[in-house]
Amino acid sequence: MTEPVARGLRRGSHPLRLAVTIAALLGVIGAVMLGVGRQATRQALRDAGARSLEQLALYAGSLQSQIDRYRVLPAVLALDPELRAALRAPVDAAASERLSRKLEAVNGVAETSTLTLLDRRGLGVAANNWRSANSNVGVDYRFRPYFQQAMRQGTGRFYGIGITTGVPGYFLAQAVHDDDGSTIGAVTVKLDLRRLEQEWASATDIVLISDAHGIVFLSNRLAWRYRELRALSAADRDELGRTQQYAGQTLQILQQRDLESLAACRAWEIVARVWPAVSKLRAPEENSESYLTRAPAAWTQRAEAAVDLAKPDRLLGTDGRRVRILSRDITGDYLWQSLPLASAGWTLHLLHDTRDTLEAGRVAALAAAGAALSLLFLLLLLQQRLRLSKLRRRSRDELEQMVRQHAEAMRSAEDGIVLAAERASVGQRQSLEHLPQGVGVIDAELRLSAWNRRYVDIFRYPPELMKIGRPIEDLLRYNARRGLLGSGDIEEAVQRRLDHLRTGKPHMFEREWADGTVLEIRGNPLPGGGFVTSYADITAYKNTARDLRTLAGSLEKRVDERTQDLDAARREAERANKSKSSFVAAAVHDLLQPLNAARMYTSALRERLRNADDAQLADNVDEALAAQDDILASLLDISRLESGAIRTEIRDLSLQRMFDALLREFAPMAESRGLQLRQARTRAAIRSDEALLRRILQNFLSNALRYTDRGGVLIGARRVSNDSVRIEVWDSGCGIAEHQQTLIFEEFQRLDGGARRHDRGAGLGLAIVQRIAQRLAHRITLRSRVGRGSMFAVEVPRGDAAKVQPASRASAEPGSALQNRRIWCIDDDARVREATRTLLEAWGCAVTLAGSMEEALVLAASRPPPELVLLDYRLGAGTGAELMPKLFERWRQRPPVIVISAERETASQAASENGWGFLPKPVKPAALRALMRQLLLVKTGVDSR
Repeated sequence: MTEPVARGLRRGSHPLRLAVTIAALLGVIGAVMLGVGRQATRQALRDAGARSLEQLALYAGSLQSQIDRYRVLPAVLALDPELRAALRAPVDAAASERLSRKLEAVNGVAETSTLTLLDRRGLGVAANNWRSANSNVGVDYRFRPYFQQAMRQGTGRFYGIGITTGVPGYFLAQAVHDDDGSTIGAVTVKLDLRRLEQEWASATDIVLISDAHGIVFLSNRLAWRYRELRALSAADRDELGRTQQYAGQTLQILQQRDLESLAACRAWEIVARVWPAVSKLRAPEENSESYLTRAPAAWTQRAEAAVDLAKPDRLLGTDGRRVRILSRDITGDYLWQSLPLASAGWTLHLLHDTRDTLEAGRVAALAAAGAALSLLFLLLLLQQRLRLSKLRRRSRDELEQMVRQHAEAMRSAEDGIVLAAERASVGQRQSLEHLPQGVGVIDAELRLSAWNRRYVDIFRYPPELMKIGRPIEDLLRYNARRGLLGSGDIEEAVQRRLDHLRTGKPHMFEREWADGTVLEIRGNPLPGGGFVTSYADITAYKNTARDLRTLAGSLEKRVDERTQDLDAARREAERANKSKSSFVAAAVHDLLQPLNAARMYTSALRERLRNADDAQLADNVDEALAAQDDILASLLDISRLESGAIRTEIRDLSLQRMFDALLREFAPMAESRGLQLRQARTRAAIRSDEALLRRILQNFLSNALRYTDRGGVLIGARRVSNDSVRIEVWDSGCGIAEHQQTLIFEEFQRLDGGARRHDRGAGLGLAIVQRIAQRLAHRITLRSRVGRGSMFAVEVPRGDAAKVQPASRASAEPGSALQNRRIWCIDDDARVREATRTLLEAWGCAVTLAGSMEEALVLAASRPPPELVLLDYRLGAGTGAELMPKLFERWRQRPPVIVISAERETASQAASENGWGFLPKPVKPAALRALMRQLLLVKTGVDSR
């Protein structure tokens, strides 16, 4: 390189040659600056990456310590005898409150976010937040992964946003097992990790934790939360929707670019732009081509070297990656380090601002430029001394002056580098100060390199002992002399710990001092050599765990002592429950008998009246009786639902068939109010109990029509996921205020407006809906805006369309199907018998009445057999089911039978077993007439064959 330069100086008469020489010199200086700057930046980034890895290890230890502190709590509670005993049977309100108080007391000691007891269906039966409006009690958590993991594997964990509280947290679940090993429920503990975010907030670097989907859920900077580090797949979004992990949060993609790839692209772009101009240079003289002909090869080598320096694997190696954040509200260049947390399935990230490291590269480049310039001027001086001896002294003076100036520049640059290094060291110390644990860092030679104030406070080190470069052996010997390393020989204890540090193996153990302080000590090797050790004071946690064990033992002893008392109380409760059931059945029968008779009399009277005013009075009476009927039936339904007397029959159903039936039922009501009742047709199959689900939708439609003055009502369904369908009822009514949306599901709660005063109902419909939904494990949702309308919905499992039973076709029905039919009415209530006679004779039937089993048997010997029997199930001390076989034997035939009773469960089961019809009391005349026609038509068809 010097020979072409000298030749160029000797032939300095040609302007083009001078320009090429100057360009070559500038190119050399630029290449030196680029190389040195790149090397200094690379080294600074590697150093920053190593420090970031150390800090990541500390953050990971802090996070793991926070989680481990509460990991044993659900396991201890899962062994509690009282909780296990409660989960063996359905938990009533009193038991739920007792268990919730217990969890509340435990949580007061453990200081978790929430403690919840779930039954085998995932329903919250007790929780420490039972007093709050957003209580976990009664909420269905079976869709949550931690519950599914606990039921399947015994333990579960999951981070997500609470569906009742809206507060994010880390859920730890432990399965509760019965004595035979079967899983009967689970205990969940929710940890609020936001306190950890607050502890990290003072750090200068950005700390993130992302889940397996690449979504940031914890960060010491608020703007970074709920960012997608990578694009989510359709399967990921379906899973997030199913588990409601981040319900209510908007996920945004974090726009980022890899700076190393960007640098490579720019280097190639510079080469592509510069090379065509350089390749056109030619020597103006034949004897001057020696330098210029080699210029293309030299430029090619320099360009390739520049591009090679810009490659990602050459710039950072494996210590991290440089990224540029391009999101609208977050920008900047960062050194990005990641550390997988295998135990939780998370990844811990640390983003370090690269401005300091890039500044170090620029300072180094300037220093290299100064050195290159000094060397260049020295070469020029030597050339000048050979050619211009008479100017030697003056040139030497000028050169010495220039050397002094550049030496001063070099010293200034070196001082800047030293100052930057000292600031970086101080920054590392400050980055440890926010940690709650005491932290000490040693290098590969087992010398102290960094620590925080908490470390000094825990061991009460004197200030003169804490110096960078101090052998860790001095600190160990100082602790041993004070008895902090245990009893025994001091030198042996110190040597044993030094040997362990030299092996570089991670460790974790607890040490208890004489004053009762308990330390959790965790040590981990550093990637570049050395060791980092954290010391956490877990005295309070150990005391809490000891108290819990004592409490568990005390509770178990008390349970053993009172087992016999509880067993006796259980037997007494069973006897009381049987007595109550008998009393309720008798009371229901006596209450409904007069109401049944009154409705039959009213219906018969309505058919005899021809005057419009008289007919309207009869209609008003019938409406009042119907309202009383609805209230009584609703109260009975609530009682049966709470006592568990209603049996469910879950099967696959056609949803469209149910929609058609509901529209036929409610179309007259909608038409009378001037409203449109519409449906969105569907081909979905669902799996539920047909009668109970229909009762839910009937209440939805009835309320929608009742509280809508204009517009209409729409019923439809939409698929929520591959496993569930949501049935929705929309109306354009008055809407429901937000503070009333929870109250309306309680008994006797009605809206103040939106319906006529006489048509507001008793306020029991939605209370029944709530209890039916809990029985079927269906989810009820409500959305409403005052003045705009409401949407009630029930979410049900999807069914198999191939398993849906085909619809039965009703036979054609002649207009006089009941005329002159022989009908027997067997009932022990005289008022019901007379009312039935009046109603049936109005329909043209020939009626025979019997008031007891004995009277019916006597009449059977002298009267022709009936074509249909209306049978009361409860006949004195016996039942209608006991009477009918004797009557069939005397008649020598089996006419159709309709069982009429207030004992819905028992009577309907008996009717189903014998193939009879069933109607609950009080009987609606229209329903009675329709069923009688159907049974008589079927009988006529059988007889004709």
